[in-house]
Amino acid sequence: MSEKNLKVAVVAANGRVGQLVVEETMRRGMDVTAVVRGENRTAAEKALVKDALELTAADLAGFDAVVDAAGGWTPETIPAITNVAIHLADCVAGNTPVIIKFPFWRMAAENPHATYACVNLGETMAPVEIAERSVLLDRGAAELIEALRKR
Repeated sequence: MSEKNLKVAVVAANGRVGQLVVEETMRRGMDVTAVVRGENRTAAEKALVKDALELTAADLAGFDAVVDAAGGWTPETIPAITNVAIHLADCVAGNTPVIIKFPFWRMAAENPHATYACVNLGETMAPVEIAERSVLLDRGAAELIEALRKR
């Protein structure tokens, strides 16, 4: 599958990081849907207006990639980052995982100081060229985030 055929949902697309992700994925020719709480203020033509914590598996079905761009900048909003990540992991857990690994593998191969990390329940792998600089965790993302949250 080429990058140009990928269907990407960008959650929290109106935020600073979300808008950058939308711009970059569109520049690469991907089919982008902005997931926003209110009016779509991104360059994406398609938008799903819904709070990130109200998204369902059905809302995210059919996307090749779901990008979590949720952020928090005050002590009161920082917990939302983890809450959204756990919720999104639960939403996509039943979908066939399609992860955009190739660009990350290429970037890790080109940068000798980089480490490639993969968190994926039942399917972790890295190319031989970067295997020694890879961290592969055979766990579900929600389980991993919850374990990290308790530390």
